[in-house]
Amino acid sequence: MSGYTVFLGPFAAIIAVDYWLVRGRKVDVPAMYDPKGRYQYWNGVNWRALATLVISVTPDLPGLIHNINPNIPVGNASFMFNVSWLFGFFVAGGVYWLLSTFFPPIETFVDESIHGDEEGDEKDAVIEERVSEKSVSGNVSS
Repeated sequence: MSGYTVFLGPFAAIIAVDYWLVRGRKVDVPAMYDPKGRYQYWNGVNWRALATLVISVTPDLPGLIHNINPNIPVGNASFMFNVSWLFGFFVAGGVYWLLSTFFPPIETFVDESIHGDEEGDEKDAVIEERVSEKSVSGNVSS
């Protein structure tokens, strides 16, 4: 199970940096689920994220190999595995931020967040209003 940390640290960093730093918390949620949407990138692959994964996971692979089979000597590289999540997170975060700064994915940027269809938002507002009315009327009669 500890082998997953080699990959999970970089995954977490890419997601966090993309949302907080690159996009500034402005995303198009419906387009995330549309195969032909703005986030399709090149053949469904964000090359910045792929390059980041290759760069940030590769140094931890000898430690992972040694952890799986201790008979394979990898020298001092096996100690890198002990901090693979932290190493992967910070290296991946830095690499992804640099790649996205120098090669910004401008085709995916939006001016403000898009959360869904307006009809669905109106229904949610009506439901919230009804719930708040019931809670206020319930509190008054108590």
